[in-house]
Amino acid sequence: MKEIDQMPQVSAQTAREKFRELLNNAEVKGEETAITRYGKPVAVLVPADMWERMLAALTEKGADQ
Repeated sequence: MKEIDQMPQVSAQTAREKFRELLNNAEVKGEETAITRYGKPVAVLVPADMWERMLAALTEKGADQ
């Protein structure tokens, strides 16, 4: 997973306009996209399988503590 400043970024307005394209990029290309508001990242769109892996890793880490 990339740091937010290393991934493609789009404004919230652009994300609304190109949502289908962003979803396709996540699904087909595995691309992560930061969504910004007033130039600051507020959300990240990630492929679903990546989210599942991240959640599993966090759950596993929490069980280790």
